[in-house]
Amino acid sequence: MTETEELTVTYSLTISDLISLKSHFSWPKPAWACLLCIGSFIAIGPYFFCLFFRIPFASLSLPKFYYDFVINFVVGKGIDFIAVFFLYFSFFQLILLYIGAWQQFRNNPTLCKDVTATISHESLISTTKTAESKISWASVVEVTENKKLIIIQITKLPPMGLGIPKRAFATSEQAENFYQFALKMWKMHIPSA
Repeated sequence: MTETEELTVTYSLTISDLISLKSHFSWPKPAWACLLCIGSFIAIGPYFFCLFFRIPFASLSLPKFYYDFVINFVVGKGIDFIAVFFLYFSFFQLILLYIGAWQQFRNNPTLCKDVTATISHESLISTTKTAESKISWASVVEVTENKKLIIIQITKLPPMGLGIPKRAFATSEQAENFYQFALKMWKMHIPSA
């Protein structure tokens, strides 16, 4: 590539793209949050079910190892509080992820439709119908990708970035070329420590 060459792509973001972008920046990751919810519920669900409905816990026909686990380990060691914390924390993280993506999509329709991203040796330019932003490569925190997006992270805290859907490219090779070029430009402009 020559010094004057630039790569351009035009795309529209969907709610699914925004969820993918937000999940890239979230902790715990949505898959881990789901596992935490399920694990916490399995560990303490029957016990709290019995407490709520005032049913004797021993009257449930569960395997003996479950009684031993819940009574001796979870309740006996105070881990029930920790399990409840992780259950609610993970659940609310997932809910906030989806609500945040939906609100961003609903409240900023012009920022999600007909976006043009141009990368050159000097900068990254993102253009919509109402705004244009030019970001120098020295300002970029990270260039990465996931299954759906090429992600150019612009700030570390709060984490923000530009998510370019791979489906916007005609072929996967074009998406890979765009990603590799962005990665190369970012690495060339990383300030030396």
